[in-house]
Amino acid sequence: MQEKNRNNKHITLYDRDVFSILAYQKELVRREYPNTYNDFFNPFREMLLFNNKKIDCIVYVSVPLDVNISRKEKRDAIIFSDLEKKQLESFKKNMEEEILQFSERSPGTKILFLDGRENILNNCKLIISAISNHSKSKASQHTTEHKHLDNNDETLF
Repeated sequence: MQEKNRNNKHITLYDRDVFSILAYQKELVRREYPNTYNDFFNPFREMLLFNNKKIDCIVYVSVPLDVNISRKEKRDAIIFSDLEKKQLESFKKNMEEEILQFSERSPGTKILFLDGRENILNNCKLIISAISNHSKSKASQHTTEHKHLDNNDETLF
């Protein structure tokens, strides 16, 4: 699905995408090879991100770990062990690291950090506003490029 939409000019939304893969794999490899995990993980990250689709905006909705665990335990009628809680903490930290690293390596990628404890309608409004602003910016950029091309065409004749 993502490859099909690679060159899509419309807005396309994905849930977690490549960042969750990186966050989980980082932890698993780190646990298995604590002293040398970067020797494997860094090339793995490069392969996973090779020729990746352009990401204009990352929306990261986060809650404190204790809130997340409480919600999951209540929703799924389970109780996490201390080991599982530590793993969730590592996954969250890894996710945030990977998102920040990606945005630093990808000029033009914006990150919208949202507090998952806030009212969902408020967060939705912030997301819609970010998408709307991005769309307006793209439309303005396209119009400017089009005018620029028109001006160049006139000077050629």
